[in-house]
Amino acid sequence: MNMSVSKRAGLTVASILTVTLIFSLIFLLSQEEHQKKEKTKENIREISSMMIRCIKFSMGEGISDVNPLIENLKNQPNISDVRIIPVNKIEANSEAAMDAVEKNILVSKKPVSFTEQFKKSDVLRSVEPILATEKCGSCHESNLGDPMAVVSIRYSLSEMEADIASQRLTAALLIGAVILIAYFFVMFFLKKQIIKDLISSADSIKRLSTGDISEEINVTRKDELGILACSVKTLQQNFKDQAEAADKLAHGDFSAEIKTLSDDDLLGRAMSVLKKNLSALTGDIHKLAEAAIEGQLDVRVDSGKHDGEYKIIIEGMNKTLDAVIMPIQEGTRALAKLSEGDLSVRIDSTYKGDHQQIKNSINAVGESLSKAINEVNDAVTAAAGAGSQISSSTEEMAIAAEQQSTRTNE
Repeated sequence: MNMSVSKRAGLTVASILTVTLIFSLIFLLSQEEHQKKEKTKENIREISSMMIRCIKFSMGEGISDVNPLIENLKNQPNISDVRIIPVNKIEANSEAAMDAVEKNILVSKKPVSFTEQFKKSDVLRSVEPILATEKCGSCHESNLGDPMAVVSIRYSLSEMEADIASQRLTAALLIGAVILIAYFFVMFFLKKQIIKDLISSADSIKRLSTGDISEEINVTRKDELGILACSVKTLQQNFKDQAEAADKLAHGDFSAEIKTLSDDDLLGRAMSVLKKNLSALTGDIHKLAEAAIEGQLDVRVDSGKHDGEYKIIIEGMNKTLDAVIMPIQEGTRALAKLSEGDLSVRIDSTYKGDHQQIKNSINAVGESLSKAINEVNDAVTAAAGAGSQISSSTEEMAIAAEQQSTRTNE
C-alpha cells in the first residue's frame, strides 16, 4: 500500500511519541507504585509501633487482655489481619501458633515487612517483636531486650492496586489523546510548512521528467526545501538552455553557447562535444565543396579527425569525390590521346549511371572519328586510282590523235 510522505512522517512521529510516552509512563507509574508501597510500609510500621506502645502501656497498667485492641485495629480500613502472639514464657505453648516468619523474628529480634498472598489477595505484612523493658522484668521472668510477643499485621493492597490500575487506565487514555492531538498537529504542520513545498518540488521534477520545462518555479524558502527548489529551478534552466542550444544546432546555427554547470555535468559536456564535432564536420564539408567549385577535385579531408558516423560521412564524401573524379580523369586522358591523333584509345573501366554514359560517349567519339578517318582514307585512295586511269586514257588519246594526224598528212 502506497503511503504519502506526510502520513509516514505523522505515523513516525506518533510512533516515537507513543514509545516515549509509554516508557515515561512506565517509569512514572513505577515510581508512583514504589512510593505508594513505601508509604504503605511506613503506615503499617507506624500502626505496628503504635500497637506495640499501646500493648506495653496496657501491660504497664496491669491490663493483659489486648483483644479489644486487636478487634478495634481489625476494623480499620485495609487491615486484613492482626495477630499478637506471646512467647511461651507469657503463655504456655503459644509459640506453636506462630508461623515460620514469626518464629524467625523471635531469633532475629528485628522487624520485617513484605508482600504475600492472604485469602487470594495481595497484602503487605509487617511482623515486629515486642521486646522486654525494665518494667517487664518485675512481672515476668525475662531479661531486658528479650522478645515477649510478636505482632503481625497484614495490610490489604487491593485499594492501592485499584488506584494504580485506575492511574494506568487514565494514563493510557491520556497517552492516546496526546498521540492523536500530536498526530493531527504534526500532519497539519507538515502539510502546511513542509509537504506543500515538497509536493510542489516533486511535481516540478515530474514535469521535467516528461520534458515539460514551461513551468515557472519560484523559490521563497531558505531552508533545505528551499535548496531543493533552487536545485530544481537550476536544473530546469539548464534544460531550457540545452534545449535552445540543441534547437539551434538542429537548424544549423552553431553560434549557440553551451553552458556546463560543473565538471560533473555530463549533458553539458556532451552538448559541447556535439557542437565541436558538428562544426568540424561542416567545416570539412565546406572545404570539399569550395575545392570542387574551384575545380580542385583532388582535394580530400582527413577522416581520422572524426569519430563514429561523422567519420563514415567524411569517408563517404572522400569516396564520392574519388568516384566522381576517376571517370573524369580517365575520360580526359582518352580525349587527350584522341586529340593527338591516337584514335585507337578506348576506356575499358566499368562505371555506373552517368559515368558509364560518359565512358560510352567518349568511346563512341573515338569510334566515329576512327570510322570517319578510315572512310576519308578510302575515298582518297579511290580518288588517287581514278586519277591514274584518267591520266592513262588521256595519254592513249593523245597518241591516237598524233597517229591520226600523221596519216592525214601523208
